[in-house]
Amino acid sequence: MQKYLLPLIAVLAILAVTTYYLSSSDDRAYYEALSNFTYVDDIEDEYIAYERIDKPFYGDCEDFAFTLQKKIGGEVWAFTHNDNVNHAALVLNGMVYDSLRKRPISIEKYPKYPLYKMTFTGELIAN
Repeated sequence: MQKYLLPLIAVLAILAVTTYYLSSSDDRAYYEALSNFTYVDDIEDEYIAYERIDKPFYGDCEDFAFTLQKKIGGEVWAFTHNDNVNHAALVLNGMVYDSLRKRPISIEKYPKYPLYKMTFTGELIAN
């Protein structure tokens, strides 16, 4: 069993690297942002965006979406599910870049429904 473990790990690593480099520049920015983002619950529902995605940054779903928007563009939308506004994500070129997912998903397959476009009115933070 152990003799198969190392080749399996190598194949998985190659697949991960290949997926990353065959992705669009928007997708690569998303993966980079995900790897540096730590979710922190909002207490006062303020909006924050960070200047950089290649360094650690913190916040909730709209903070992630607004930060990524600063890097690649698109629109930040509030989404509803079961009549509750409960999430924000970035939408660009028909794809949803969601802080809760491991990869972008097409808007047609996204399980939540866009409710309204959000506008950044918060603080831009140098990180």
